[in-house]
Amino acid sequence: MRWADLSSDDYGVSLLNDCKYGCDSKPNQLNLTLLRSASWPDPEADKGHHEFTYAIYPHAGNWQAAQTVWHGYELNIPLQVIQLPATSSSKPGTLPTAGSLLNLSADNLVITAFKQSEDNPSQWILRCYECHGLVAKKVSLQSILGLELAQQVDILERPTQTSVDIMPWKIANFVVEA
Repeated sequence: MRWADLSSDDYGVSLLNDCKYGCDSKPNQLNLTLLRSASWPDPEADKGHHEFTYAIYPHAGNWQAAQTVWHGYELNIPLQVIQLPATSSSKPGTLPTAGSLLNLSADNLVITAFKQSEDNPSQWILRCYECHGLVAKKVSLQSILGLELAQQVDILERPTQTSVDIMPWKIANFVVEA
């Protein structure tokens, strides 16, 4: 929904967008539909002022090698810096010059949620999905906070058979522990 691509093994072009999900392609042509303008069931649909953002992203290699999925997310969810004020309970210290709060070991995994568990407020749940159509093998988590993947759970946060591989296009959920 965030991108479309035309590519061969050595070159391609991705069309990234932030809200217009109507795309079609023909050989050597990629179209983005900006307005549907249907008159039924709502004769007022699509009338008025519209704003959207799109980007053309030429790349070497196929869309997987070019990380088109990541660029689609970057366009749709730009990085936000939030500075929090110091509190009386703040501990003095410094952050490392470089680090990652949450980084999965496989480039073909996208983190879609990091949330508190519904049943246990002392646990956290990480949800991700495989985005390239390839098996993500021996998944692990790197974090400057010392977090690790623990038990794999289903969407209702019930324990499932533990697997360190995520199959193509599948969603996976994990309990995260310190």
